[in-house]
Amino acid sequence: MGQPSKTIPPTTEPPRRRSVNIRTFSSLRHRDLRFLLGGTFFMSAGNWIQQVTVGWLAYDMTQSAFMVGAVMGTRSVPFLVAGPIGGVLGDRMDRKRILMATQVAQMVLALSLATLLAIDRAQVWHLFAFTLLTGVSWSIMNPVRMSLVANLVPKEDLMNALALNSAAFNINRAIGPALAGLLIAYAGPATNFFLQSTMYVGVLAVVIPMTVPPREYSAATETSVLSNFTEGIRYVRKERTILPLLIVAMIPSLFVMPFTQGILPVFSEEVLQGGSEGLGFLYSAGGIGGVVGTIIVASLGNFQRKGLLLLAGVTGAGTAMMIYSQMTWLPLAALLLALIGLSDMLFRSSNNTLIHSIVPDQYRSRVASILLMDNGLVPLGSLLAGTLAQLYGAPVAVLLGGAAAVTLVGLVAARFSAIRQAR
Repeated sequence: MGQPSKTIPPTTEPPRRRSVNIRTFSSLRHRDLRFLLGGTFFMSAGNWIQQVTVGWLAYDMTQSAFMVGAVMGTRSVPFLVAGPIGGVLGDRMDRKRILMATQVAQMVLALSLATLLAIDRAQVWHLFAFTLLTGVSWSIMNPVRMSLVANLVPKEDLMNALALNSAAFNINRAIGPALAGLLIAYAGPATNFFLQSTMYVGVLAVVIPMTVPPREYSAATETSVLSNFTEGIRYVRKERTILPLLIVAMIPSLFVMPFTQGILPVFSEEVLQGGSEGLGFLYSAGGIGGVVGTIIVASLGNFQRKGLLLLAGVTGAGTAMMIYSQMTWLPLAALLLALIGLSDMLFRSSNNTLIHSIVPDQYRSRVASILLMDNGLVPLGSLLAGTLAQLYGAPVAVLLGGAAAVTLVGLVAARFSAIRQAR
């Protein structure tokens, strides 16, 4: 009797793993997000050229650190009033049309200031008017633009899409200021604003083909703007995670950006002796850090410990500020500004993702506008930074700003466990 034939057991070798996909650009597979990011690229190019030139003009016209802080801070005042209106409009109206209308407005403003500079009629009050009106446009546009990112991708791609949106902004933060500084030195400031106006034409060209998925409009369209905004406030107050996320967002707006970007023209001139070219280089360094930070966040995919990541971002920025305040060598100062930009982007990308992951679409623009109201604190921070720089010098002002940021984020983290646990 022959031996029974042996049954060959099925292979136990595990299936081959597919090569891990690079997550950094995963959300770009969505066509309409690519259009939106293209628009962000062009509008941010104009924005950074504008900010450097306005800061340089303010200091060149007045030789006053206080006036630089005041002019740079004026741009953020409208976020306290026009921002909430923009959030309500974004939940009531076609978000794409609002985005396009704001770009046309900014193009007209840039052309107007460019003309005044070209004919040598620009005065300090023109800078205040320009930054104020530009701030109105940005405060209406920003909550709408953030909401559109969430409309164009599924939830699993949201963190990546928001990070790439920030990357599109920060790439120009790295390039635009250096270009602005060179143009100021060799072509004059008017050229910068003519160039800025063409950037907004680019925004319109890439946004027009974008298709936004249809959405259901809530009962918000049947009540007043004030009632709509009040409804958004009520939603924020009852959502246990959203409120602390909005509170912690105030810290960088008060003590990081105003104390680094806001008085950077003063620090560059009085401490580093960098001139207009050095100022552009320093602004660009912060942008390079921001790009690296957004790439890190985009590569994390749907990272779970977002709350700890955002707390680390604010702490890292404040610590880097304290070290930066003692720098007298421009390349090392630029390296610290890059680290501040990186840390700030870790915070903002994580915070934005958490908020947009929680908020339903019918409240999305209103909550985004409340989040962006923290920009309205920038004038207060800029005035504080400018005053401290005027009284005690720019290094002391930056040191105090960094110390305040680190202290406050520690207090907020201890008080709100929801932030530490946020995923």
